Amino acid sequence: MAPVKEQIGLIKKLVPEAKKAAFLYCSAEANSVLQVKQARLAAEAQGFETMDATVSESSEIRQVVESLKGRADVIYVPTDNIISASMNTVSMVANEAKIPVIVGEEALCTGGGLATYGINYYRLGKQTAKQAEEILEGRKKISELPVGYQDQYDLIINEDQVKKLGIRVPDELKKTAKFVKTQNKSK
Repeated sequence: MAPVKEQIGLIKKLVPEAKKAAFLYCSAEANSVLQVKQARLAAEAQGFETMDATVSESSEIRQVVESLKGRADVIYVPTDNIISASMNTVSMVANEAKIPVIVGEEALCTGGGLATYGINYYRLGKQTAKQAEEILEGRKKISELPVGYQDQYDLIINEDQVKKLGIRVPDELKKTAKFVKTQNKSK
């Protein structure tokens, strides 16, 4: 599970003037719907006005992001397959409108998102291996293991987006962030 609350917390740190947060996601993806529910709770608890910006297919993404111009100060994208596949479009349109995009994982960040707290898949693999070891050695049954969550996440910041949007990264974040660049996905 992505650290949605912490991701929403990045808005206050990177876009402190933001008041209105839009959630861009595919309404047909159950994982996205769940993450947006969590994001909405976290955003409203921090005083943001929230709005949904949903798509049912990738051909709708440009129009939906364009509709946020003048209405949203920041966009949040959860780990969503449809949006991920078109992140370069999201980024291009959001950049034109000077709307930062906080995202749900590192690939969305290198696709053009501004920042995320993301799962470290190496650490996740080690955590999973420990659980598998307990099962294989007969110390535990699968039914006895709780759902595992990471307690440490990587802060990822896209330095290209920082420059394009004129974002000031606080020193406290610079110390722990992994800075990445946008990967060109256009063909």
